[in-house]
Amino acid sequence: MSEPPDAFSSDAFLGGRLQLMQPEAGHRAGLDAVMLAAAAPVGPGERVLDVGCGGGVVGLCIAARVLDCQVTGLDINPELVALAKENSAANGLAQRYQAVAGDLTGPHATIEALGLDRESFDVVVANPPFYPEGRATAAPDADRARANVMPEGGLEQWVRFMTTMTKPGGRLAVVHLAAALAEILDLLDGRFGAISVFPLYPRDGEPAHRVIISARKASRAGLTLKQGMVLHGEGNQFTPQAEAVLRHGAAISMKPRRDDP
Repeated sequence: MSEPPDAFSSDAFLGGRLQLMQPEAGHRAGLDAVMLAAAAPVGPGERVLDVGCGGGVVGLCIAARVLDCQVTGLDINPELVALAKENSAANGLAQRYQAVAGDLTGPHATIEALGLDRESFDVVVANPPFYPEGRATAAPDADRARANVMPEGGLEQWVRFMTTMTKPGGRLAVVHLAAALAEILDLLDGRFGAISVFPLYPRDGEPAHRVIISARKASRAGLTLKQGMVLHGEGNQFTPQAEAVLRHGAAISMKPRRDDP
């Protein structure tokens, strides 16, 4: 059973530059969302679509970091869409951020009816559910379960939808488990090229537990494995590099070695 709708906390992002409301129960965005926003290859004035936007953390971090970009959030949960709108207004970003409720797995005509045209976004980003259905214990809260557990075949649906919404030559950015990298690369094959993979390491000497992946639609360029970032140092404190992204809004460069059309 979900918590009542007024059970929210106010959380600071980008060193307090953003103050965002999030449900106390259910899915709560954090480090993954901020890292994805920092790595999204967005330029001034570009249009961005945040797929599965929740309360708007990824998109609002992008809007706060990149001047004049226009961000649209899409989520299946109308309550979270309303929360994303409230967060944008409370942080002075309502003119550059909007959110709509819709199901990316449904008929595309219903998405177009929301004002989201095919191939109309310069950058499409997503922090999708990480855990395949049947391989993880679903959370008792329905919203948290939906945010964390991907139905069978769901990741392919997300990538197909993101492909449909990205302009020719536009870019995609996704954060996911490192264990899902092979599947994601397979799904991008034939759709995107100029792929860059940026590993996120919990600590020095440990395997990456997350990866950020960016790619360009219809490019024929190959894959670049970036050096990545170590998140925690001694005493579990964030490293200076992670601190620069999380507290000070620094960008993560995803530029590949080559980015041929």
